[in-house]
Formats: sequence, structure tokens, C-alpha cells
Amino acid sequence: MATETAGSADSALERMAQADATVTVLSDDQRLNWAGNMRDLAADWAFEVDIRDMPGRSMLTIWMAELERHCGPPLRAWNAPVLDE
Repeated sequence: MATETAGSADSALERMAQADATVTVLSDDQRLNWAGNMRDLAADWAFEVDIRDMPGRSMLTIWMAELERHCGPPLRAWNAPVLDE
């Protein structure tokens, strides 16, 4: 699924460029800054799943491992922190 998602994004960017859209590629520093300033929605989601007695953090950890395996390391760790239990 991670590979398909990355492929879909690349395909969408190509279509936008063909339609004369302005596509701006951020520098690595800009991308790191952008990712570092985003709210950690993945952690929020995992927490909400965990409090319903489902494995939110475990699913997120598996997703992140598969994403890294197929697409390389992400800009930041989106894995939910371990909460005080």
C-alpha cells in the first residue's frame, strides 16, 4: 500500500505539470522544517484507537516499518509515543 500511495502521488504530480500547474519542489531543509512543524496526527489516531482497546500503536509501528522498507526513511518518526500505562 505504501508503494501504491507513493506511486499515486508521483502520477498526480506528473498530471499537474502536464496541465501547466506550477509545481514547486521544496529543499530538504524546507521539507524537514515542514514535517517537524506538523501536528502528529498519527499519534493522535493511535491514541484514540488504543483507548478503545485496539492496537493503534502496534498498527502504526507496523505501517511505519513497511513505509520505510518500501519508500525509505520518513522525514520524521510518526510512531506514537508510548503512553504511561
